[in-house]
Amino acid sequence: RADAPQTRKTSVLVQRSVFHPLTRVRYELIGQDRALEQLFKDLSIHSRQLSITPIVILLCGPSGHGKSLLARKFGSLLDVPTHTVGMTTVHSAQDLWKSYSMSPDDPPSTRTLAEFLCDNEGKRCVVVLDEIEKTHGESPLWALLMPWEHGRCTFEANGRLVDTRNVVWLGTSNIGQDLVFEHHNARALPDELMSKGEYTELMALLRPRVSERFGASMLSRVTTVLPFVPFTPEERQAICYEA
Repeated sequence: RADAPQTRKTSVLVQRSVFHPLTRVRYELIGQDRALEQLFKDLSIHSRQLSITPIVILLCGPSGHGKSLLARKFGSLLDVPTHTVGMTTVHSAQDLWKSYSMSPDDPPSTRTLAEFLCDNEGKRCVVVLDEIEKTHGESPLWALLMPWEHGRCTFEANGRLVDTRNVVWLGTSNIGQDLVFEHHNARALPDELMSKGEYTELMALLRPRVSERFGASMLSRVTTVLPFVPFTPEERQAICYEA
C-alpha cells in the first residue's frame, strides 16, 4: 500500500519538515499504516513548534511486527549517524553511557554512547534503545530524564553539559503486547485496516501500561508511544511473498 492515496496523504504531514526523508520507509515496512501516520503527525508538530526538547518515541507491541526495522532505518533514511544500545545488558547509568553500538547493519562500534553524543553534539542523530523495558534496575532510566526533558546531559559528576537537543531517541519494547492482541481480537473487523479511531483508542490504553513500567515522570518526557499492531491477511501475504 506504499502508493495508496491514504498513504500518500499521510506522507504529506512531514513533507515540509526535516523529517520528510522518512516517508521512504513506506517502501520498506509492511503494514503499520496507523503507526506511521501518527509518527509523521507528531514529527510535523514537533518541527512546527521549534521545540528545544529532543524527540522521544517508544515503539511498543509484539515482536516481529517492524519495531526494530523502523528504528534501524530511521537514521539511514535521515542520513544521520545512529547508535544502538541493547538495554538487556545495562545495569547502571555508567553501563548506558559506556555502551557500544550493536546494530546488525553497521560494523562493530569503537565508540561508547557518551562518545557518540559528544561527537555529534548539537547535530541531528539517532539513539536506539532496544528492549528498553529490560534494563536491570531503574538507574539507567533515571539517567535519561535530563536529556529527554532539557536536551542536555552529563556523563560524570561535575562533568560538562552536552547538548542533546537534536537527538532522536527511539525505544523499542514488548510492553503491552498482550493488550495489543486483546484489542485486535475485540475489533468488529479484525482483518481490516485499523481505523484512526481504533488506533487512537489503543494508544490511550497503552500509555498506562508504559507508565506502570517507567513511571509517570519518565512517560511525561516521551513525545509519543506508538503501538505496533497485528498484520492484516493482505499484509501477511506480502510478507510471505517477500520471504
